[in-house]
Amino acid sequence: MSTIPPTETAGTDNLSPTLSVLRNRYPWIVLLVGVLLTIAATLSVKSSVDRSAAQEFASQCNEIKNMIIDRLEDHARLLQSGAALFSASERVTRRQWHDFTQSQKVEQQLPGIQGIGFSVLIPRAELARHVREIRQEGFPEYRLKPDGVRELYSAIIYLEPFSGRNLRAFGYDMFSEPVRRAAMEQARDTGAAALSGKIVLVTETGADVQAGTLMYVPVYHKGLPLETLAQRRAALQGWVFSPYRMSDLMQGILDSHNELNAYHIHLKIFDGVTPSPQSLLYESHSEAEQKPRTEELFTRQIQAYGQLWTLRFTRTDGRFSASAYLIVWLTAVGGAGITFLLFLLTRALLNTRADAQRIAEKLTLNLQADITIRKQLVEEIQNAREYAENIVETVREPLIVLSADLKILTANQSFYTTFKVAPEETIGKFVYTLGNRQWDIPALRVLFEEILPQQTEFNGYEVEHDFPGIGRKVILLNAREIFRKNVGSHIILLSLEDVTARVTAEKKIIQASEEWRKTFDAIPDLIALLDTDHRIVRVNRAMASSLKMDANDAQGLTCYRHVHGTATAPATCPHSMLLADGREHQAEIYEERLGGWFQVTAAPLHDAEGRLIGGVHVAHDISASKRNAQELLGSAAKFRQLHESLMDAYVKFDLRGEIIESNQVFRELLGYSAEELTRLTYAEFTPLAWHAMEARIVEEQILERGYSDVYQKEYVT
Repeated sequence: MSTIPPTETAGTDNLSPTLSVLRNRYPWIVLLVGVLLTIAATLSVKSSVDRSAAQEFASQCNEIKNMIIDRLEDHARLLQSGAALFSASERVTRRQWHDFTQSQKVEQQLPGIQGIGFSVLIPRAELARHVREIRQEGFPEYRLKPDGVRELYSAIIYLEPFSGRNLRAFGYDMFSEPVRRAAMEQARDTGAAALSGKIVLVTETGADVQAGTLMYVPVYHKGLPLETLAQRRAALQGWVFSPYRMSDLMQGILDSHNELNAYHIHLKIFDGVTPSPQSLLYESHSEAEQKPRTEELFTRQIQAYGQLWTLRFTRTDGRFSASAYLIVWLTAVGGAGITFLLFLLTRALLNTRADAQRIAEKLTLNLQADITIRKQLVEEIQNAREYAENIVETVREPLIVLSADLKILTANQSFYTTFKVAPEETIGKFVYTLGNRQWDIPALRVLFEEILPQQTEFNGYEVEHDFPGIGRKVILLNAREIFRKNVGSHIILLSLEDVTARVTAEKKIIQASEEWRKTFDAIPDLIALLDTDHRIVRVNRAMASSLKMDANDAQGLTCYRHVHGTATAPATCPHSMLLADGREHQAEIYEERLGGWFQVTAAPLHDAEGRLIGGVHVAHDISASKRNAQELLGSAAKFRQLHESLMDAYVKFDLRGEIIESNQVFRELLGYSAEELTRLTYAEFTPLAWHAMEARIVEEQILERGYSDVYQKEYVT
């Protein structure tokens, strides 16, 4: 066995000072820098995920808030249509009210509503007559609730569906209760819909009692002026209203918690600004249903119809979704793995260089020592390669290692598992033919043959590729040179991330935006979005047609100049009032540029922080209704003139015998004035002996064929 001379052994550690320093320190510097970069990248990704989670939570909460506002607007429009029925009719009977509510199909259109009713205003002097009339309709035990002497009463006389728990409200005087009365007075004085504060409905049976609220719309006597507050109070006839049990109402709006469960959100609604158990209107989950929460509250407020609701949202699933949290860990683990791999490779390269210097020194001393050193060098390189391959295998991100000629040297198990390819289809193959399918060759050539040699890395390039067994995927490529000895001699580390799901989601978002634009343009009403400077942000096709210009040309125009034709915005226009108080406003206006009578509704628009950024205006064409109303008024005047000119006595009464109108001949015949007749019924000046016969004539002749035979009768004067 040969031995190495002492002089040769001493020479093996005779390294240059510079190489010795690099060998001992540089790998650790690389490791330290890599760890710091990994920590920075992980914190950056976590911060981005935090921001995205907060923005997504805020967006989901605003979406739920808007769903509640939209549903309240739907209820207000329904009640306004009920008030319009009273305005268009001389008298609305119980049967007509039933038919009207049935035609609205509220159970299907507005689930969660308890009913639609009408409460009539009753002065104290007319209370006895009111009770007598209702009892004559077939309710002999009818009375007003609660008892007591008051100057003004109200009574619920219509409430559909008129069954079940709603029967408990029949005859209830809502004006006697302070919270309800405040909302009723607001509706009376403003002429608009009004919400009450938190109450317990009289329809509650004692089981599953819920917090309640009511919405009122005033009904005024037909033909009376309504310009001033005093005129509106004097003209009040009653209120169309709807009672709501808050849990049933919210369940109808949020589809039985599906919206909240889908977003993992717990919602509480409070009446007023200060949340408290006494002001709680609604809670989406009971204590038994609630999950552990890790998120702080998110609060929004709804100012609608005279009431302020505070909405408090809480996430029930933590800040991170599973996929978002995985990205943070992948960044940390991937960065640590790559850093450690670079550390080992740097150390191996420096060791190789140091060993090469030893070999050169030993070659001059002893051939046997040179052979021994070469064996040691081969063993160390082999160990370094095995270490590197083990590190690549531990990284969960799909990785492949390429040679300078873009042939695949190795890949980790994550790559084989993710893309369903075998090692024999990978090792030694050109990256262009990976998976026996052709990649986008021009794009890859630019990346690997032009960008990478100049920059030594590229990040975030997306390509599409067909993989056997999993189909077409969108792949995000990131590449970095991890070793370069000279030009044309380098190793490339390539990571491949499957981003097909994200790209598909982005395409769906773009498609949804386009579908929203088509829906916006398809609405027949005139719609315009205005900013706080009265400038047009967007209009739909109907509004652009009325303005006689293209929708894009309308953007940026000042509304009060191009629509109203004024130099400045009038203080009474809906948008000016909306900007003044941030609430919805309605106005019936006539505009030359719009070409007719329109009912304009202005609603505020807020940003994510609740700041007022503009408003949306919807103009509904009511020109036909205006013309019909004017024609009806003209026809009624003609008929009254005709009746007064008749030589015969004329009287008109309803099925209950109440006098609707009469001519002068009839009044002189009986000796009553027109005012006195309005307080009498037809039966009061008909002898008792004629009552049964005339009831039979009405039922068998008038109601069946529309007229009666000629007959004689007596009157009591």
